[in-house]
Amino acid sequence: MILSLALAAAAVTARHDIVILSSVETSDFVKQCEGAPTDLSGNFCVGYIMGAYDELALTRLICAPGSGATTLAAVAATRKYLSDHPEQWSQHTSAIVRRALQATFPCHR
Repeated sequence: MILSLALAAAAVTARHDIVILSSVETSDFVKQCEGAPTDLSGNFCVGYIMGAYDELALTRLICAPGSGATTLAAVAATRKYLSDHPEQWSQHTSAIVRRALQATFPCHR
């Protein structure tokens, strides 16, 4: 099973398509992220957002300002984006979180 998934992913990647294999359902993620924007209690929502933040920052898809980049800013911006864009909840969680963080921490090149 794992080998067949890896082969399928390799075949699609060879065509330069993007493959996202994840068990994170956006509807579950939205529920996990309900609550006050300032709530930083250790939960799945906060961990997922910060994992995405780290990856996007490392690959320079977001650029945080020197001292202005905080966990609170990333989490609050993502929660607000989720609240403001329920029409996107049918899309993949990682794409929504990426858009939220890119809107908050754009790179000015």
